[in-house]
Amino acid sequence: MTHLNNKDNRPTILFFCSLSALPILFLVLAFTRNKETESLKDRYEDYFPIGVAVRPSDLSGETAKLIQAQFNSITAENAMKMGPIHPEENRYFWRDADAIVDFASRHDMKVRGHTLCWHTNSRLAFPGCFR
Repeated sequence: MTHLNNKDNRPTILFFCSLSALPILFLVLAFTRNKETESLKDRYEDYFPIGVAVRPSDLSGETAKLIQAQFNSITAENAMKMGPIHPEENRYFWRDADAIVDFASRHDMKVRGHTLCWHTNSRLAFPGCFR
C-alpha cells in the first residue's frame, strides 16, 4: 500500500474511513433530503408494501408509533403459529392474534400470515406428521 505521507499514516487512514462512511452518508442524505423525513411506507407505496414482524408487546408505546409511521403491513412473529393458537387439544388462544389484527385494522394496515405449520409446534394438531 502506498501512503500519502510515509512517516504519518493519517491521510491514508482518513481516506479509507471516508470511503467506508460513504454508504452511511448516502443513506443519511437520502432520508433527510426534506426537512420532514418521508416514511418508508410512503416512499414505496407505488411499488410494494413495507412490512414488519410484530409481537403483541410491540403494539403500544414508542414501538407502536414507529410501526404506524413507517410500515403499512404487519406479520405476526409467533402469535399466529399453530402452537400458540392451539396449545393443546380442545383449547384455543386467540388473544394475541386478535390484538395484532385489531391494531392493523385500526391503522389501515395489511396483515400477512407468517406460517400455519411450524415444525416445532404442530405436533398436537398433526400427530404422526412430525417425527
